Amino acid sequence: MRALLLIAFVSIGFVLSGAAQAQQQPEILDARELIVLTRPPEAPLVEQARALGYSLTATDPLDQLDDVLVTLRIPEGRTIPEAIAEIEAAVPGVTAGAHHIYRLQAGSAGGTDRTYANALIGWPAEGCHAGRPIGMLDAGVLPGHPGLADGRIVEQRFVDGAAAPATDHGSLMADLLIGPGRLTGTTLYSANVVAPGRNGGDTAGVSSILKAVNWLREQGVDLINVSLAGPRNKLLNRGLGTAAD
Repeated sequence: MRALLLIAFVSIGFVLSGAAQAQQQPEILDARELIVLTRPPEAPLVEQARALGYSLTATDPLDQLDDVLVTLRIPEGRTIPEAIAEIEAAVPGVTAGAHHIYRLQAGSAGGTDRTYANALIGWPAEGCHAGRPIGMLDAGVLPGHPGLADGRIVEQRFVDGAAAPATDHGSLMADLLIGPGRLTGTTLYSANVVAPGRNGGDTAGVSSILKAVNWLREQGVDLINVSLAGPRNKLLNRGLGTAAD
């Protein structure tokens, strides 16, 4: 199943989409926030960062990724690139980066339905049995979705704020994955990483994505569907690379 996991990540790639490429600068959640991945224990990194004037915002163990996610507040007068270079030079082996934003990707159905690909790949009308659990990084599944009632969908939230998702994107993706005529005999683990209305639209941050991938690995998930696009980020390269391995 490792190849399937890699295909899912590489095909999405977390590279710039056409819309994102038109922007001059990647979107950042907080220009004074630095995200760092370090092998445990995180104390040496925290001590060195504090000595350089940084303050600690949060630490989140990512046991399945063999890392600790450390969130630091950047001192006044330093840019994110300067902070990245400073922390990585001070503590060899860590990976520091900006808290980039990733947006849900969707397009108009244009009058077509969801079955156009079935004929291309010979997908059986009755669906296909999945021998292992699958996951998705997306917006949350709407409360009335039947998969939640019968236990085919297990959901965990990785964002603060509104309890209900503002978009049906997650529900539609869940239906495409395990709805009628899709994958059967499996559980879909839904990681809600999208904050409704943040930064002018439904977006996910680096921290939420990494925490979600860690949780999905805890559930024994082998294949993850991602419908997010945004800039390249070496924190995601490190976390997702570990998960794929």
